[in-house]
Amino acid sequence: MDSKTRVRSNDGIDGKDSVGLYLESIAKTPLLTAAEEVELARLIEVGQYAQAVLRGEVKTKTKATEEELLGIAEEGERAMQHFVRANLRLVVSVARKYGRSQMPLLDLVQERLDFAKSLGIEYVINSGKEDPVERIKEITGGEMAHQVMECSGANPAIRQTFDLVSNAGRITLTGWPKKETSLPTDVITKKEIDIRGARTSAGEFEEALDLINSRKVDMMKILTKTVTMDEAPDTIVDIEKNPGNYMKVVVRVSNDD
Repeated sequence: MDSKTRVRSNDGIDGKDSVGLYLESIAKTPLLTAAEEVELARLIEVGQYAQAVLRGEVKTKTKATEEELLGIAEEGERAMQHFVRANLRLVVSVARKYGRSQMPLLDLVQERLDFAKSLGIEYVINSGKEDPVERIKEITGGEMAHQVMECSGANPAIRQTFDLVSNAGRITLTGWPKKETSLPTDVITKKEIDIRGARTSAGEFEEALDLINSRKVDMMKILTKTVTMDEAPDTIVDIEKNPGNYMKVVVRVSNDD
């Protein structure tokens, strides 16, 4: 297949292929509120800083003990896992609604891959144990991925997307890298790659509400519990202390069913 061959099909829903709808769903349908994202991001950042201090990579005058730093680092890791799980559940549900269960998912953590597998993802790839490029080549019959979504923000992962994407393919970036990534501009030109950044969900709430209301997406899979207004304050405190124990909580403002 030469670089002029366009591989994006228009035989999907509303002129979009199902993989494209899957990728757009990740960017457009947030599972976390802005406040939740900010708090999780804070915990993750503080946890990463604590890890750097423990590794001796950062000089600091902190009076925190090693045990305290380990606790902060572990809390940051739990926040990261919660962030990934909270978003992955609805992403997979939406993607399956649009008829796409064969999309490969890459991760370094086997537990996350096992969880994705249980939600219907057919191909999961542990990039720490096998070569993702060769695996994607095998899955796609050598064509490679029409669209690649990079969500981690890790610089090596961002760079690898250019090896995973097909000719005339698309790369969508949603992760937050800590530093710039050197990009292979020769590959971008040769493959005619489209690169997009995605973050907000403006204008997409109507579609999200329709998916929920029509039960095309099972929101019960991400609902941890329902509480009353009186129970809400204590629940919020517990969420802050144990973010990994919660996906979503609904506050009932009325006793009416």
